Amino acid sequence: MAKKFRTDEIPAGKFTEDWGGNKNNTTPAAPDETNLLPYSGEAVQKFIKSYLQDHENNKIGHIPPMTKDPDGFYHIRAFANKNTYNEWLADPDENQALKLLDITIPISDEQGVMNIVELTTASNQTNYVSIDGSIVLKMRFTSQTYNPVTGKYANTYEDGTMTIQRRASASDSWRTIGTMAIKSVEAESDTYTDVDISGLLNSGTCQLRIIVTGDQTQSTTTYVVFQSVTKTELKLTFRNEWQQPITGATMSLLYTYTGAVAKTLNLKISGEGGVRSVQYAVGKVEYTETPNQFDVTDTEGDSVKVMSHGIHEIEAWLSVDGTDVESEHIVSQVMVVSDPDNKTPYIMLNQIVKSLVNWTSVQFFQWAIYNPGSDVLPVTFKLTDIQEVENYLSYTEQQDQNGVVYTFGNMIEIESKETNF
Repeated sequence: MAKKFRTDEIPAGKFTEDWGGNKNNTTPAAPDETNLLPYSGEAVQKFIKSYLQDHENNKIGHIPPMTKDPDGFYHIRAFANKNTYNEWLADPDENQALKLLDITIPISDEQGVMNIVELTTASNQTNYVSIDGSIVLKMRFTSQTYNPVTGKYANTYEDGTMTIQRRASASDSWRTIGTMAIKSVEAESDTYTDVDISGLLNSGTCQLRIIVTGDQTQSTTTYVVFQSVTKTELKLTFRNEWQQPITGATMSLLYTYTGAVAKTLNLKISGEGGVRSVQYAVGKVEYTETPNQFDVTDTEGDSVKVMSHGIHEIEAWLSVDGTDVESEHIVSQVMVVSDPDNKTPYIMLNQIVKSLVNWTSVQFFQWAIYNPGSDVLPVTFKLTDIQEVENYLSYTEQQDQNGVVYTFGNMIEIESKETNF
């Protein structure tokens, strides 16, 4: 049976469509229909209702009296009706979408002179992440007057009161968590003020918005909004029993880590042929007690073989996804035994201290031996100057054994003007 009407909807905005069917109409989606077929009554009704509803939602039905706002300007605002105006008035910041029109009148009641205050930031407003528990925002508050007669701006140098608000997500209400003073800077400068709000935020992720009111002019800036602010601790710990050699075809690496943010574990592993880089997306999950295991193997296509016989160095760190924020890099060593007939002894070094403070006791590093030819391997460590001429410290261990972790440390007493090395 031939169709009596087309089954698709009238395209939005297509007022030129002939609802009774026309060769110039939009081609139907169904292959067995033509543009000569009329639209169904349901499609016509839906088209008319949608545009009547859009007109009802966006028509201007109420314009409240024009008043001067805290920003120093007069505003003409329009709303659909008085009810939506009252709803907006109860929470202007949250109900911005209810305004159908907002025209700023560039006049003030002080002989034409206008107050202009502005708040900006140099911090990341999209995804601010702190991995050390500190939240320090770079903010810039400026306050000027503008004379429309002379066309000149002048800095007021007034102080301002900064109000900080937070909410857990976009579906929650804003809540003021603190206020603090901020000094204005010259509008021509590029100076930013460090604003430490660490004490106002708990660990976790939230949204922030900040506004400043001038202490003298009482003019307010617009809000500076931070869409995501995360306060956490990003820390990585190597948990292998590294004093035991790795045998077999897999290098199993164990790490515990913290940081309730989307993050990636980055590894650089030395091997035969160079250094192999490996990444693992670990998400927001934290491993604080039982370590997470990451297995690395060699394949025929790998140009760097990390399961080759000998000592392998592993550089590891966490990075926060979508940012340049990283944890401290930790360097570890493991022994891989892939040639049981190789009797060469090796020494593994871990937890190597990166800097020394003179006249203090310090642990230089931990160490262990791999000696397949004997149960012991006498080892001597020396601390010398860079030319290896002057010997500051010497230590010999005669009875060190396989599979045991030893510590090398001592008091640093170097006759030097330098205190840090």
